[in-house]
Amino acid sequence: MALKKREIFEILLMEFKSEVFSIVEEIEFQPSVFSTDHFGQHGREHFYTFFSLHNPQILEMVHFTLFMDELRILPRYNRFSLSKPVLSLQELAGRDGNFRVQPFVRTEKEIGRWAQVPFLKIPLSYKVKPVRSDTVTKKRIDRTIQNLAGDIEYIEITRAEWVDEFTPFEVDPSKI
Repeated sequence: MALKKREIFEILLMEFKSEVFSIVEEIEFQPSVFSTDHFGQHGREHFYTFFSLHNPQILEMVHFTLFMDELRILPRYNRFSLSKPVLSLQELAGRDGNFRVQPFVRTEKEIGRWAQVPFLKIPLSYKVKPVRSDTVTKKRIDRTIQNLAGDIEYIEITRAEWVDEFTPFEVDPSKI
């Protein structure tokens, strides 16, 4: 009997947490310290937001949304210029930090894979297409997670693309 969608999502979520969280921490991102960010299930979706201060005046964000109905993970990257240096994310702990609202979402960049088509950039999503075989479905979950983990590991590519496309919004840390 084939796995049900909810069971597939639970496996996807478990693999995501065990594989991707460790990569995110390796590239020096930490779970959000802001009070308005959900870290886990909220409604039917799951949200995970991580921040980094590689530079005391640049706040970077990686945000993941896991869609149960679509069996899909949507990773996004964004960065903000801080008007005053911040030496630690703990300085911002407990504040609102509403970085998932307008106008900030206009500069979000989807972290993605690209189809190998000459002269075209065709994005591929991190989505699991279930089949009748549980073994094949589990292999598809593993491949999806490995692809995502690999792309997160090389976040410098997304950073460079983001810098080419956007100018960061300036944020006053004392008003977050």
